[in-house]
Amino acid sequence: MTTLTASTQTTTTNTICNDYADGKFDAALGLAPKTLEGEYFAGYLNYTTETGKAPF
Repeated sequence: MTTLTASTQTTTTNTICNDYADGKFDAALGLAPKTLEGEYFAGYLNYTTETGKAPF
């Protein structure tokens, strides 16, 4: 008698936090910045530079 086995590959998802994109998104919505330093604020300021519109 032959036994068949099925193997399944486990998949994992990695959630990557992209502070730069979060900053740009918040600026596009007109939200106040969460912080004034780091990647988040760089994205926030970059949105202002690209569009010429202050989000506040």
